[in-house]
Amino acid sequence: MSDYVIIIPGMTALLVFYIYYLSKPRLPINQNRVFLAILAAEFLCMTSETAVVMLNSDYIRTMNLHLLSFINITFFTFYICRSYLFFLFTCIITKTRLSAVKKWITRIPMLITSVIIISSFWNGAVFSLSEKRGFRTGPLFPAVLICVILYALISFGLITVKRKNHTRFEWASCTAYNAVLVCGALGRFIWPLHPALSVFCFLSVIICYLSFENPDIFISDRGGVFNKRALRAVLDESIHNGAYRALGFVLRGYIDERAIYGSTQMDRGVELIIEYLKEKYPKHLLFYLRNGNFVIFDSEALNIYAISEELYARFQQPWRTHDVDIFLTPSFVKVGAESKIRSADTLIDNMLMALEKVGSSNVYGKEMYDLDNTGEIDEQVRVKGALEYAVDNDLAEVFLQPIVKADTGDVIAAEALARIRDEEGRLISPAKFIPIAEKSGYINMLGEQVFEKVCRFVNSNAFSKTGLQFVNVNLSPIQCMRADLSTRFIEIIKKCKSYPERIHLEITEQSMGDSSIIIKQVEILKNAGFQFALDDYGSGYSNLTRLKYYPFLNVKIDMDVVRDHCENKSPFLPNLITVLKQLGYTITAEGIETRSMAEEMRALGCDYLQGFYYSKPVPMEDFAMYYSRMY
Repeated sequence: MSDYVIIIPGMTALLVFYIYYLSKPRLPINQNRVFLAILAAEFLCMTSETAVVMLNSDYIRTMNLHLLSFINITFFTFYICRSYLFFLFTCIITKTRLSAVKKWITRIPMLITSVIIISSFWNGAVFSLSEKRGFRTGPLFPAVLICVILYALISFGLITVKRKNHTRFEWASCTAYNAVLVCGALGRFIWPLHPALSVFCFLSVIICYLSFENPDIFISDRGGVFNKRALRAVLDESIHNGAYRALGFVLRGYIDERAIYGSTQMDRGVELIIEYLKEKYPKHLLFYLRNGNFVIFDSEALNIYAISEELYARFQQPWRTHDVDIFLTPSFVKVGAESKIRSADTLIDNMLMALEKVGSSNVYGKEMYDLDNTGEIDEQVRVKGALEYAVDNDLAEVFLQPIVKADTGDVIAAEALARIRDEEGRLISPAKFIPIAEKSGYINMLGEQVFEKVCRFVNSNAFSKTGLQFVNVNLSPIQCMRADLSTRFIEIIKKCKSYPERIHLEITEQSMGDSSIIIKQVEILKNAGFQFALDDYGSGYSNLTRLKYYPFLNVKIDMDVVRDHCENKSPFLPNLITVLKQLGYTITAEGIETRSMAEEMRALGCDYLQGFYYSKPVPMEDFAMYYSRMY
């Protein structure tokens, strides 16, 4: 009794585990199907092993040996099949596509070993039973364990080859559950039927569940539908099979509506929409990608146009939440298997970009955006790819544009501007990659790389030879909201052994506000020796009273304000410059494109001028070579 009773708690835990897993929403993908098969094989394996341990020890003298042999064969066969299922699971996790021929080839060790196990009924190849000697392993018993280890070794090979396609955690998890299976197999060389060895496989099941199969990691925090990770898993398989259709829709002006109705009301509104979708389309997969983005998906059939008509009609009515009527408007994006995109990540990125586009554009109302028939999103994905490659490989370039003294025309400073290139080495317009960098979070890494390269430049002989007094470095609104901005910049300054007084940080007007985070960061950086300039003044909601909270040395007038004054004279800009100078700020006029513009801004009292009239932004090395000859 003490031998086989060890298995009972494991069987009970596995049964509870199985029931819990089945009660949760699951994606209809091969990964989940194989895991369900692993659970079934593990339960059958543990059940048959319990019977084998019990009967071989206590009832071998009273039971029919043929029946007892059949039970032993059943256990060893399940044991082999379970190993093969774990191998298939590894193939799916590592995205190893097996053709029909390869599947049959990989089954050969399992089939051969199964035949050897079954033959034991007559020849005792794997085991033998007798009333006097009981259970004994046969000469080919190691073949069973070698088969298990073989599948694990092949899995290790796949994990190693496909390592770059996975996170460190996923790689470690795949390695762990296969290593545990090998340990269990090695243990059976010593104890062929020891009940404690079943714990090894159960541990492998737990690792698979926690790392890849926990249904909660695929469920959105709103309404119990699937999330972005689940959509990626479904698309990855559906793209390979070449059959799927998806309808995405976004709540127009979601951020503004959330500010109007409040977060509690909007969250409840999203939940009401999800409840409606569940009731209306129970046969389709539903996904919520946060920020008002929904996807309805089907791998076989989805009447996109009929559903979009039904949804649009429903949204003409309010969503009632806590006695409040919420009025929302959807915009639609469709995609199907005819799409040329063969990557789930790319397809999701494209869909999210398209949803963002239709959600902020007045052009798309009831009209549907076809993701398959436009190159615009492809261009954004191309730019994003180039941005990621440049940032990940520290390939962002720094271009400099000169800033001249208005009264003498001498170049006394420069503004540093980030530039990246595409695969063919062509420069990508900052108007294309900066918005993507800000939305994707790459702006922080990009900004740090530019800042570090400027730090090295102002600490070099090349900088000294140009006669520059300082270099301006832009800070995006996203960077300004980082609580560790000052810490990171001070660390970079120390690492480069640079001089903070040679760097002026430009903050755009949009970055200013009543945020204590920004004010605190600016104060720390000011104390560290940095100077500050206010960039693009006049492009937003200008507020002179907010200037007193920031230690600006210089105010840069936005180029549109400068151009508008030169084309349509008015007292606005002269009066603004007068007030700013009375407050003690120096003034830089941006966007100077002609001599007449330069003379006009000089006459208004601007201290510095910047624009294409003097020079376009040029690579930092070229800037240093050209201006060093002039001094």
